[in-house]
Amino acid sequence: MLTLAQEEKAVFCVLTLLKLANTEVEARIEGIPAEGFDEDIKAVTYHQAEVHRKEGGEWETLLVLDI
Repeated sequence: MLTLAQEEKAVFCVLTLLKLANTEVEARIEGIPAEGFDEDIKAVTYHQAEVHRKEGGEWETLLVLDI
């Protein structure tokens, strides 16, 4: 996702996990073009990252990007 965000100048807000195995991940992502996407993203960090389950069973995460 980090590479796609950089290449497409987009923000991806929805990820649907289709398959998760020890050596394989398959997912569908949805995003929108980002305005003013001028900075390179160095990394996705664990600092202030959050993962929690919403009502209804869906999972939600917050990831912080290091620019």
